[in-house]
Amino acid sequence: MKKVLLLIALILLNSCVIVGDFSEDREKLHQMGKEDDYCQRKPDRCYLGIPW
Repeated sequence: MKKVLLLIALILLNSCVIVGDFSEDREKLHQMGKEDDYCQRKPDRCYLGIPW
């Protein structure tokens, strides 16, 4: 039982990252949809100026 809890704790500790520290691929995904004219080009995909 102790080994299982230790393994879970190690997995949780290993999965922690610094907030806002994205890899290059994740940064592209994070910035996608933050284009200034996106809601003007596709108003059916925006709600109150927020893309969804």
